[in-house]
Amino acid sequence: MLEGRSSAEVAALLPLLYSICAKAQSHACAGALESAMGLSALPETRYRRQLTLMLESIREHLWRMLLDWPRLSGETAQREPLAALVAQVRALFSLADPASRLFRPGGESAASE
Repeated sequence: MLEGRSSAEVAALLPLLYSICAKAQSHACAGALESAMGLSALPETRYRRQLTLMLESIREHLWRMLLDWPRLSGETAQREPLAALVAQVRALFSLADPASRLFRPGGESAASE
């Protein structure tokens, strides 16, 4: 599916293939492609990528706590708080990556090694 595609195409397509942790998939993809291309993300880019991963991890954990845990104890899933959380995390993702280039290899800024 990825064979013959440019690095930018691979970076754009990969997170669409995974419904869980798309940001983590994007992070791994960008890092691998940058390494293969002899690039290194600048500190600000690395920081914003890491921040995005932490936000995604928090969202995924809270998702399980608000939906799965209540059901396991015979309670009702907490859908409204989850919807608000998802919207807030989406807004934070936009702040960390306003131009949607953060996970493109060499995107935002990268230095040749």
